[in-house]
Amino acid sequence: FWIAKYAASRNTATATGDGSGTIPVSKQGVIPWTSVTFTAASAAATSKGSGFRLVRNREWMNVALWCHAMGLYPAGNSASGFDGTGVAGTPDSTCSGRTLTGTGPVTWNHNLRHGGITDIVGNVWEYIDGVQLVNGTLWIYDANNSLINTGVAPAFGASGGSFSLLRTDDSLKHDGIPASGSGMAIKGTDGFWFNASGTMVLYRGGSWGNGALDGLFAFS
Repeated sequence: FWIAKYAASRNTATATGDGSGTIPVSKQGVIPWTSVTFTAASAAATSKGSGFRLVRNREWMNVALWCHAMGLYPAGNSASGFDGTGVAGTPDSTCSGRTLTGTGPVTWNHNLRHGGITDIVGNVWEYIDGVQLVNGTLWIYDANNSLINTGVAPAFGASGGSFSLLRTDDSLKHDGIPASGSGMAIKGTDGFWFNASGTMVLYRGGSWGNGALDGLFAFS
């Protein structure tokens, strides 16, 4: 699988306007595409043609777990235009705290190199396909990419909290599900946000105002 280097923007987006185009593109130095529903984002991605779609959870987790295994922990815009060390990206003049796509240093790339995926931590939340929380119970893609009820109702704790462990159940160990008590340790304390009623689709990575709760495994 391939993941676009830059967060999705509209094909007509610039550094000063988000545009009105309906085709998502991967482009540096423009306003990221936000304020879009999961359904509309999915439809826009697939409209690009065969093979294009939203990133699936296990694809995101392949990247996140690779970074973890390699001891690479990218930073990002988690403090209103800055990372935790005070390094800034290029401000988005239309939204206080947000930065333009791919304008941070290489430490904001997944592999800490110029060729890496940018803004994978912070700035704007990333829609992720393949996981839903339905009335508090996890539904996850099976091998045929169909959502199935796992019967698992994770005990996350209070929404807006943090976690430093991932579940290691055989059926969930590749899915980056927060755990409490025991599990696989991750660096830092990523955040989780959820609603135990209704259907919740998944976001990853974090946003510009979440501070230390942003991270590769952040779950919302």
